[in-house]
Amino acid sequence: MEAFIGQEVQRGTKSLYADTIAYVERILLTHVLRDTSGNQSQAAQILGITRGWLRKKIREHGISITDSVDLENDRNEAEDEAFPVAP
Repeated sequence: MEAFIGQEVQRGTKSLYADTIAYVERILLTHVLRDTSGNQSQAAQILGITRGWLRKKIREHGISITDSVDLENDRNEAEDEAFPVAP
């Protein structure tokens, strides 16, 4: 988290709060979806949100659910490497 915040400040972000919330959401959703093997109903229940809201966030963050749960863009993959999520 510290590295992410430092990088964002260094690049001159004007939306650190929103960027950080999005960053944490991506990590959280990816982790829970991996733990539930992509079962969105179970993941939504664990997160305490509706399945519809989870699906909205999945689309928003570019999370794909196939045989594994992955983030679609390089920036997100780099974030996963910085903060590994157990499969």
